[in-house]
Amino acid sequence: MYIRSFPLVAILILLVSAFVMPMIKKRSIVKGLSLVSMGISSILALITLVYVKENGSFIYRIGHWDAPWGIEFQIGIIEAMMGFLFTSVAALIIWYSIYSIHKEIKDNRVVFYYLLVNILIGALLGIVFSNDLFNSFVFMELSTLASCGIIVVKDKKENIKATLKYLVLSTLGSGLVLMGIAFLYSITGHLNMTFAHREIVKVYADYGQTVLITLGLFTVGLGVKSAMFPLHTWLPDAHSSAPSSSSALLSALVLKGFVLLLVKILYRVFGTEIINQFPILNLILISF
Repeated sequence: MYIRSFPLVAILILLVSAFVMPMIKKRSIVKGLSLVSMGISSILALITLVYVKENGSFIYRIGHWDAPWGIEFQIGIIEAMMGFLFTSVAALIIWYSIYSIHKEIKDNRVVFYYLLVNILIGALLGIVFSNDLFNSFVFMELSTLASCGIIVVKDKKENIKATLKYLVLSTLGSGLVLMGIAFLYSITGHLNMTFAHREIVKVYADYGQTVLITLGLFTVGLGVKSAMFPLHTWLPDAHSSAPSSSSALLSALVLKGFVLLLVKILYRVFGTEIINQFPILNLILISF
């Protein structure tokens, strides 16, 4: 059924429209293209949400290979709700920015700004929908670079300083997440979340210390990216110096995308049986 492909279509619409923007000379058309593409993605996300509510969760295979070799999206009620929330909130922020962004950044950077916004939301949707650890990591890095871009776009001293601070700490977080993926792959042999969970349930008793280290790597790495206390030192500078619409995107959407990824890893990959044996949830509770 065509509706099952809507999550992928929404991402493609945002990414393709982003790369079309530099070819357009008129800034007003670029603003309209960003708003329209986000609006269409929001409508597709709403249709997906209604479909999931009526028919239950589904898995959408991308390409010709089945999991665990192929790439797949797993769309449940949480993913569908977050997809609609991300696109609808982003559409409202873009609508607001159309009337304010020219007051905060130079005219020759407006096209670049909306290009980054579309890439950012497309990457966040990829994080929300993906059922593959490595593809989630790729989307995570794409969203991080786009986030840095919408902060530094002002091209002022404080923006550059805040962006460098964010980039350095985020790179550290990305390295920890990548190490966590490597540890998890070494004991499960899978990057697909569903298949990794099946294997880790069988072997975690033999790899207790490795599982604990992997949980710590994912929690700290994504804790940096989601500004979890006390790993949030980059956040005040980024918010205070970024354009107002960028600050809204960071606080409303970007941080929540990384939190959702952490929740998916904890519950979809490890499962309640494993994480309840470690104090990881208590630490997260304190941090939030």
